[in-house]
Amino acid sequence: MISLLCTLFRLSRPKIIDLVHQAARFFQPHGILCLIEPLSTRPNYYLRSYSTAMEIVRTAPSNNLKIMLDSFHLQRLHGNLTERVQVKRSALNRSSSLSV
Repeated sequence: MISLLCTLFRLSRPKIIDLVHQAARFFQPHGILCLIEPLSTRPNYYLRSYSTAMEIVRTAPSNNLKIMLDSFHLQRLHGNLTERVQVKRSALNRSSSLSV
């Protein structure tokens, strides 16, 4: 999983996306799937929405970059879980849920 916490580096949006794409291209020949996941609405966290994640996946030059669906974070960030899963289905690869 690639964590996009970018406080220390102050990277631009295009640079962040390029680095994620580079990581996916690097791992593709090895059959490794790269997952990104929006986790937080904190200002220092770049990946704060599934829409942003969808755009990163959509523009990826390789097909091994997907979004990890975590129902807790999806509901927390956007609400309306069922509709969001239907809309994002093509870019999703894995899902996780946690019982606490």
